[in-house]
Amino acid sequence: QILADFLTLQEHFGHLAGLKFVYMGDARYNMGNSLMIGCAKMGLHFVACAPKAYWPDAALVAKCEELAKESGGSILLTEDTAAVAGADAVYTDVWVSMGEPAEAWAQRIQVMLRYQVNELEAAGVTSDDDDLAERHAAAAHAEEIVEAANEITEELGGDRSAVEILIRLQPRFASIARHLPEATDWASEAEDLTLRIQELSRSVADAVSKIDADPEAFQEMDERLGVVNRLKRKYRVERPSDLEKLLDEKKTRLADLENRDEKVEELTREIAAAERAVKAAGAELTKKRSAAGEKLAKAVTKELRDLGFLQAKFSVRLTAAEPEAHGCDAVVYLFEPNPGEAARALASIASSGEIARVMLAIKSVLAAHDSVDLLVFDEIDANIGGEVGKIVGEKMRAVARHHQVIAITHLPQSAVFGDRHLVVSKSVSGGRTRTGIKSVEGEDRVAEIARMLGGEKLTSVVGKHAEELLKLAR
Repeated sequence: QILADFLTLQEHFGHLAGLKFVYMGDARYNMGNSLMIGCAKMGLHFVACAPKAYWPDAALVAKCEELAKESGGSILLTEDTAAVAGADAVYTDVWVSMGEPAEAWAQRIQVMLRYQVNELEAAGVTSDDDDLAERHAAAAHAEEIVEAANEITEELGGDRSAVEILIRLQPRFASIARHLPEATDWASEAEDLTLRIQELSRSVADAVSKIDADPEAFQEMDERLGVVNRLKRKYRVERPSDLEKLLDEKKTRLADLENRDEKVEELTREIAAAERAVKAAGAELTKKRSAAGEKLAKAVTKELRDLGFLQAKFSVRLTAAEPEAHGCDAVVYLFEPNPGEAARALASIASSGEIARVMLAIKSVLAAHDSVDLLVFDEIDANIGGEVGKIVGEKMRAVARHHQVIAITHLPQSAVFGDRHLVVSKSVSGGRTRTGIKSVEGEDRVAEIARMLGGEKLTSVVGKHAEELLKLAR
């Protein structure tokens, strides 16, 4: 399509030499590559004005630079939009101009499109011309074809033809069949051959009858084929029917330009209506978020009390933002660990233990609604005692009804609530420190809980306490 535009511009304005063509957008694909290749071959100046990530393939650029040196053109890749200044034409999704007033450029493009539309309409090429080359070839050899076809039909269906012979032999096949059963099949085959030969003869005759051997008609066909082939080359299409489709596209494009003012007004109205709808939907969502945020803040704050944050507060802050797919708000969770301390965004809390417990509080409230499959709580036991550790364990078990939960803890009061207990250990072997992990069950788990309770020196009291914790957690 770009090359067709080049040819049309050259035909209309008289030359292309030295013109500057700019592509603004993602130049890595067909349109940008085609424009660059066309400029390089025809001695034109090509500029790709886009972020570096959208520049054409480096190998293709190198080849085009070599072509441009030979043709007198140039290739420039830049992120600087100032390079667009002075461009004769800029390609994006449609033709626009940076080098002259938009109205003047639109008029030039209308002239070009109108010329193309008039040219294609005058030619009147349609899908009926798809077999024009075949019909032209047949007409060019009409005498030879007709002579051969007449001979074929005569031999197939004349007085001493194959059909006549087969018909004459039919009684003989019937006579033999009375004494030789398989001869019945011979008779059928002969009859079938007769019908097929007759059909072949008719097909040959019908095809030949369609060949126009009139010299004047052939001259008209020859001239039309020349027009069709010229337009196919000019507009880079494969079939005549493609020219018909191209005409429809150019008519649409021309109509868009001719009615651009009305189109701009229509689009402006649509944009304004869409903006009003987005703002209305965003306002409704903000209203619902505000109400939900208050409920969430109260529920999470209550959970935090249970988790040892006796005077902490959780809140939700909504601030206006540019409309996006998720609404017109920026949503931030705030955490105030102690009275008098400034509330901080949850994402900026320094202590991983605090983060873990606040997240546990949130997940406890939203357990049935959260779509995250796996939750990991690290150092969730930091700075808490046994009774709070028991509550932490209970809440993690409740969350685990809806999610898979992995907790890294040193508190036996929390560990006993896990469905599985994995022990991580370190050892030195062969001069290297190695980390191991194993699952413990039954007596081994009792022993591990006891170790977590009393350290290395285990006593029967500690063992019984471990058994009691596991029993209460079931």
